[in-house]
Amino acid sequence: MADTVAVLREVVRAPAVLMGHSYGAVIAALAGLPAAAWLRGIVLEDPPLHLRRENTDSKLDYFKWVYELRQTAQTVEEIMPVLAARNPALPVEILRPFAQSLAWLDPNYLVATTCGNERETARDVDFDAHIRGIACPVLVMQADPARGAALVQQDLDFFMAHARGARLVAFPGAGHSIDLDQPVEFLRAFDEFAADLPPRIS
Repeated sequence: MADTVAVLREVVRAPAVLMGHSYGAVIAALAGLPAAAWLRGIVLEDPPLHLRRENTDSKLDYFKWVYELRQTAQTVEEIMPVLAARNPALPVEILRPFAQSLAWLDPNYLVATTCGNERETARDVDFDAHIRGIACPVLVMQADPARGAALVQQDLDFFMAHARGARLVAFPGAGHSIDLDQPVEFLRAFDEFAADLPPRIS
């Protein structure tokens, strides 16, 4: 989170739209409070917000699959054939960066997402206070629970009730990577949200 805030403050140096997917969406949400001066809006693609609470019974299928994958595959070359078998329609240009991100993934994050121990991924962070403190408009993209969505209803309800200016768009039939499953609908939702944001002032 601190790195994200620093990039906005020291590199971008003007109000921007911050977008995150999966755990990156959690980081984007948490950055909403400390980076308020540099944000026009935030876009959250299927954030696993169950990390905000203790929930030892949360074993979401996607994260459980990633956890099991990393027990036997550590390198990009080992991960690539598994991803290709799971996503046969995706070209190698998409699969290879995906494999690289999984190879870099911190094992502690996988423990947190499968066991509900958020202390491993955001020590000493008050999730609820950060969510309540978001001052800019937020677009929440909700994947289909039947397709392994990371954002479960309990946490979606909390976010929508406490994040000011939050807008929800659901994507029936889309899995955790909405941008890959429904790219046209994904871009339409993003563009419509961005079009409604206040003008950027440098």
